[in-house]
Amino acid sequence: MTTAVLLVPTPSAALLPFADGVTVIGRLHDQLRASGVSDVIALVRPDVSTTLSTAGLTVRESADCAEDLAVLAELARASADPLVVVNGDLVAADGAVAIAVAGAGPGAAALIGSDPGGLGGSVRRERGRVVSAGSAYHRVFEPDGVSAGLVWVGRGRLGAAGSAWSQVATGDTAALNGRCEALDLALVALVRAGVPVAASGAGDLLAARVRAADDVARTRTALRTTDEERARLRSAVKAEDDLFATFCVSSYSPRLVTRAARLGLTPTAVTWLSVLFAVAAAGLFAAGGRGAAVIGAVLLYFGFVLDCVDGQLARYLRRYSRFGGWLDVLADRGKEFAVYAGLAVGAARAGDDVWPLAVAALVLQTVRHMTDGWYGAVRDEVSARAAVLEFGAPDDGRARTSDDGRTSKLIRATNAGPGRRSWLYWAKRTIVFPIGERWLLIAACAALFDARVVFLALLAGGAVAAAYTLGVRLLRSRALRVPGLRISGVDAAGVTQHRDDGPLARVLYRAGVRLRMAPLPAGLVALAAAAAALLAAGAPGGVGWTVTGVAVVATALAASTGGRPHAGPYDWFVPAVLRAVEFGAVIALARAANAPLWLAFAVIAVVALFNYDLTARLDKRASPVALRSWALGWEGRLVALGIAALAGWLPEALAGLAIYLAVVFVAGGLIGLRRASVAPAPVTAASALVTAAPEPPATVPVQRAMPQDSVVD
Repeated sequence: MTTAVLLVPTPSAALLPFADGVTVIGRLHDQLRASGVSDVIALVRPDVSTTLSTAGLTVRESADCAEDLAVLAELARASADPLVVVNGDLVAADGAVAIAVAGAGPGAAALIGSDPGGLGGSVRRERGRVVSAGSAYHRVFEPDGVSAGLVWVGRGRLGAAGSAWSQVATGDTAALNGRCEALDLALVALVRAGVPVAASGAGDLLAARVRAADDVARTRTALRTTDEERARLRSAVKAEDDLFATFCVSSYSPRLVTRAARLGLTPTAVTWLSVLFAVAAAGLFAAGGRGAAVIGAVLLYFGFVLDCVDGQLARYLRRYSRFGGWLDVLADRGKEFAVYAGLAVGAARAGDDVWPLAVAALVLQTVRHMTDGWYGAVRDEVSARAAVLEFGAPDDGRARTSDDGRTSKLIRATNAGPGRRSWLYWAKRTIVFPIGERWLLIAACAALFDARVVFLALLAGGAVAAAYTLGVRLLRSRALRVPGLRISGVDAAGVTQHRDDGPLARVLYRAGVRLRMAPLPAGLVALAAAAAALLAAGAPGGVGWTVTGVAVVATALAASTGGRPHAGPYDWFVPAVLRAVEFGAVIALARAANAPLWLAFAVIAVVALFNYDLTARLDKRASPVALRSWALGWEGRLVALGIAALAGWLPEALAGLAIYLAVVFVAGGLIGLRRASVAPAPVTAASALVTAAPEPPATVPVQRAMPQDSVVD
């Protein structure tokens, strides 16, 4: 059940006729009910109360803006169901209202327009989130949108919203003394209290507030002349996508979206179809031969097309799912790993051993993506902390803290900015080597050349992308003073998860084993040790002992820093360094024991999926995988392999570890899905009034409020 509150101050255009005897607010009331809102309350001034009551609306009187906010706070605290706050003068396409109501989930969201002349307060967005909101009394530095007049508060944010609105309603602020817009102030209060508010865009669908009869006529004409079906399809396609996806997929994929919808396919079903195409391509690459390679390249392309269609179909049907977002991330990685393996098997059948190149490409890609995940989480933390301000502050403080030095200028030079389609924009989108460009390169090189050329091209492209992104992020970390891994100010509890530490790290920490060295330098020393082990793995005589000893030293060195604060400006890089340490040590051990590298590939691939799952937990706020502690942690896995190497059982240990981790991953996923399916029903609003305790004031959030596109491609 969802409750909507229509704000109708005096004067307001909400009572103006729209069409066929229906007023603006009457139309909005019907749209909300059609979108699944169970209760609609009109919060009005006494002079129009009778008029709206006569029209059949449930009315509650409010004397002024301060009382509006007080009532909103009361409703938020008393309800266990989502709350939608809407300006009564909002005129929107049916699809725009449905998108705003369907896509917010348990968090908070605001419907954002792009019209700079809109009536709503201005906003600035970063990574899909509103980080600054304005009103007649609050200025926004470099705004990039306006509030369209609809704010959603899900179950998970009701207490925080109630506290924020109550503090504003009872405070002595200039914003409440004159004419004010309660919804603008409510959005400002949420953002400045640290409540994560996702920016929900309506795309090409109309969503605008009206102030006079001329505005009503203009919006009515716009709605009549707009093909909402086409607008929904255009909105389903990412506004800012990569070069290959934009011109070679999205130019026709909306047609596939409509056909999939008519066939009754779900986005998850399309994701599995994409997996099927990619696995078939991998099988053809493994079979060998030019004809099979060409057909495999074609199947790989259509697998990527379907990978784009699943997200477009989800947006078109408004079927948003955190599980679907998680599955999309894991499926993309699994498909790519399968293709790598297929290429390496096919090359081996032709007498060319490219497993070392396949392993190198897998490691480079995974480590590079780990930096994407942790850096993205830290950037969200920076934005969250910067958004927390006193409500009475007249501006968001960004103008005063803006740095015009060389670092900031260089950062701006590397950023083409949203919406621009210049050569710099496309160069920036391409240099990071996204999945579309990678799959295009794989398909073209596999069809025209061979697997060795494919992997050499992947390594070259990945190296350039890694150098570019790492350089830019290091500069940004210096300029923005990023807080390391201090996600939501909780360090000790979160770092273990970020690092994928296991029992050895916990034992070392509890036993008082400490290093004076900071986490990042310690990790880099461990990485150097792993690199030395890798170089020494091919030397004759006693290499197994040497490699095992160096691996254990590297493990102890890095693991003993696990419980330390990771608050340095560059400590977001530590998890990626630890992935490189683990993967490098696995390869060194395999080389020293003359174990087949395909076994090392299998172990690294399964471990990588565990780490992508962890990244998806940060970005999607969802993962069904339980039993994560059974994966032993990165240092536990290395110790187990080191012992096996000493005993001369490394090939068997690699095979056993890969199978064990795969079973744990699949079993953990099934257990998690079962737990989600039998979760208890939510508390009803009536019982919540009796048993629910007020939530503490909002703090800086751990994760984003809505499903987003993943921080990894």
